[in-house]
Amino acid sequence: MTQPPEPPAGTADGRGGSSRRQALLDAAANLFVAKGYAGTSIRDIAAAVDMLPGSVYYHFASKERLLLAVHREGVAHFTAEVEAALAPFQAAGPTLERVARQAAGPAAGPLPGRTTGQKAAEAAAKRASQGDSQTTAQSGGPAGCDSDAWAALAAACAAHLRVLLDGSAYAQVVTPEFIKTLGQDVRDEMVAERAVYERQFIDLIDRVPLAAGVDRRLFRLTLFGALSWALHWYRPDGLTPDAIAETMLTLLRRGVDAAEQPADA
Repeated sequence: MTQPPEPPAGTADGRGGSSRRQALLDAAANLFVAKGYAGTSIRDIAAAVDMLPGSVYYHFASKERLLLAVHREGVAHFTAEVEAALAPFQAAGPTLERVARQAAGPAAGPLPGRTTGQKAAEAAAKRASQGDSQTTAQSGGPAGCDSDAWAALAAACAAHLRVLLDGSAYAQVVTPEFIKTLGQDVRDEMVAERAVYERQFIDLIDRVPLAAGVDRRLFRLTLFGALSWALHWYRPDGLTPDAIAETMLTLLRRGVDAAEQPADA
């Protein structure tokens, strides 16, 4: 049976304001990561925000819908950071919001989660504006050249890692490791939302110069796997997320370049 969607973020429906809804999202995100989805009850979430369990259903129709809202906000945080990082690259292709609208059709409303991700978007945009000159210098030429394509991919990877490694429970809910612990129905919906985000990386990898025999899907999965695994070993007193992303991409690129070289006769 299809559950009705939760009330839009940033609105009050006469049964509780957006601040209470946001408090529920924050508490749920932390508990889902700490105890797992199955190990977290509506009662646990309600207690964390000093609310009666039944009152949670004024904001979300079910625990599943609450999880999906948490996931949607996590995707919005990644989206905002990556879009801001790619802003200096005029040839980087359509933004994620445009991709989502194209997929949903002309009648589609705002991209889900964007309202609750506004603060992340504003912070990411500020960082991007501060780093525009540095990014342009690193690109090595006009938009569309090989070095620019690699620089754009590196910027997106660094942005992805900054969100992943900032300690946010929202970011961890988006990871494949968390998603694979869920039931098939909710997993399918979350994978579909994440696919819109990953579409930007597919487009970026399509633009980098790789040999004809290189499987770009495998390249992307290998890159994402390496980035995601950083969550398990990252130390705040070690390499920065930007340095980690650059190193990973350099190693992967060198491996591909080496594979292209002909064997010695």
